[in-house]
Amino acid sequence: MSSLLTGCLTPLNHPLRAEPGLFIGGGVGAGVGAGQQVNCHDGCNLPDMTSIGAGLSATAGLMAMPTREIGLIVGAEAGSNSQRGTFTYDGAVSAFAHGTWQTPTTALGLGMEAGGLMWGVKGSVHRKIDDEVAVAGWGRYLRPWTPDRGFREPDMWIDGRYPAMDVGVRLEWRRIAINYAFGTQFGGSSGQLWFIEGRVHDEYWYSVSFSFQLVLPWNSRAIQGDPPR
Repeated sequence: MSSLLTGCLTPLNHPLRAEPGLFIGGGVGAGVGAGQQVNCHDGCNLPDMTSIGAGLSATAGLMAMPTREIGLIVGAEAGSNSQRGTFTYDGAVSAFAHGTWQTPTTALGLGMEAGGLMWGVKGSVHRKIDDEVAVAGWGRYLRPWTPDRGFREPDMWIDGRYPAMDVGVRLEWRRIAINYAFGTQFGGSSGQLWFIEGRVHDEYWYSVSFSFQLVLPWNSRAIQGDPPR
């Protein structure tokens, strides 16, 4: 997965609708990357190939509602992806700020995030079906602070830092959610696992993840989404 995307297999692991209070959350996901395999044991051929990975993420922050219609969600997220079946923390941490315009059933959001390698913008829409079930959609576009083409294989650049994006949908039940996402980076491909036969390089990926959020409201009014007085 792209080195730019924090928690690329557990993306946007934070609330998309503001409720005044503190929140913490976590997620676990799995994904399939599609791209090419570099096989330098056999003349550096480049057949199409897929890779499989897993990811973990944790997030924490706070939410506020300055008015009944305007919400603010700020916090930080850390992600870790598996390498050969072992989860390793790779320093992928990002801070985010997400503003929302809300009605009792709908929340439209727009925000930014920034990490050590990248910065970007994101948007979301969240719709309540009833008091326990909601659906949401989101997208984000990220750019590296310092673009890097990486290094050259026979006919492609790999391990570079290029602009990237992902989009997804979410189904929520109470504080638990299942997410489906698609992501890609615009140029070259990102390095993945080494194998005996060579190395797989992802150009785009799909992921499914499960996440949860625990919200500690400022007061009882926050449960209904009312701002504190």
